[in-house]
Amino acid sequence: MAEIDFYSFRLLRELCMDSRVPASVLASRLGRSRSVIGPRMKFLEDEFGLKYVPELDERKLGFAYPYVIHVKLKKQVDDAKLAELLSASPVPQFAAACKGAFDLLIYATAKNNLDYLRWEYLLRSSLREAISTWEPSQVIVPRIGFFPLREKAILACGLPDLQKRMLVELNRNARIGYGELAKKLGVGVAKVRYHFNLLRSSGVIRRFSAVMDKPPKKVSIVYLSHYHYNEGYESRCVVVRKRIMRDEGSEPCNEYQCVYEMSGYADELTWVCHDDVVEGYERLAEEEKIFEPDEIMNESAVVTHVIYGDWPIRNVDLSKLYDTSSWDDIDEEEKDGT
Repeated sequence: MAEIDFYSFRLLRELCMDSRVPASVLASRLGRSRSVIGPRMKFLEDEFGLKYVPELDERKLGFAYPYVIHVKLKKQVDDAKLAELLSASPVPQFAAACKGAFDLLIYATAKNNLDYLRWEYLLRSSLREAISTWEPSQVIVPRIGFFPLREKAILACGLPDLQKRMLVELNRNARIGYGELAKKLGVGVAKVRYHFNLLRSSGVIRRFSAVMDKPPKKVSIVYLSHYHYNEGYESRCVVVRKRIMRDEGSEPCNEYQCVYEMSGYADELTWVCHDDVVEGYERLAEEEKIFEPDEIMNESAVVTHVIYGDWPIRNVDLSKLYDTSSWDDIDEEEKDGT
């Protein structure tokens, strides 16, 4: 990785927090002239494979059943074949090859459980000779992080056709201007602005962000946690959350990329980025010590490469984006000493 200067770090954070910020505003925030913003953005795009995307509310698009599946293989599956199988349906959004307790990590989202079960049946049938175990967990609360939706999923949602096509174009490049967007959609700029604002105000577009197709950290570790929920468990989780949000933003990507609370095989998924494997597992061991000895069991694997979809890696202000719902009351108890 090339050396990243202070202003490039700040620019990266700004783009990940809101990828539609105009260059003039970025220049003002960074205290630099507008003429230097373009070249710095090009540098970040080349260095990290920066991709500007909307973070969408899947439930408001009609996809109320998101799943994380981890798969153990008894036989290697060709990446191209797996990508082809996944691309045939709007349900899967992401798949990565892993090395460790599981061999594949898949993120899928469906309109209902029946759609999910149909897709699962077809994929598992196609890979029946290769799959050893298939363990799904339903995502209940995505605390932080997201997997950008694939175009097939966007086109399968229940929105009006114009809005679906608009989301597709924004998913390809969230920084596209209204004029260019109007040309691609074959409508007037006023109509584009109206539907764009409608998608924002309705919450379908939660925010605009950026993900990195060339991860700046060498190691991504995913671990699936199983809890026994002893007395005081929630207070210990608050300690972990504070640890997660202490990220100082001095690295090109966050240490914690995804934290999902789930129901099913596993209770939680955590995706972390580190410079090396040893550092990553040392940090995991530190986190495990926060809990009681019999309270947590983790299954982990190193992500080797993405097979389908986009890396969910970015640099954001976790204190602003981390979903703290259901923990606020616990925090108040901590302050009161109760």
